[in-house]
Amino acid sequence: MNNHKVMIIDFALNGPQTCFVKFSGYDDELKREFTGMVRFVGELPYGDVIHPAKSELSNSCREFLKNYLIQRYNEGQFHE
Repeated sequence: MNNHKVMIIDFALNGPQTCFVKFSGYDDELKREFTGMVRFVGELPYGDVIHPAKSELSNSCREFLKNYLIQRYNEGQFHE
């Protein structure tokens, strides 16, 4: 089992349905740190860091990150 880590650095709302989230973390499978940003449109995150064909993260870390961000979004962490 991997011990991936994510820390939210900042977020900014841009209109009623768009939110940018900046974060850093650690990909335990690749043994390296990363930083990135995603854009939520509605309840869905978009960005190269979580895109299956564009991400430089391991598949397990990419899925962990995506699920973590969606969970935090649904809990209201990125709403003012």
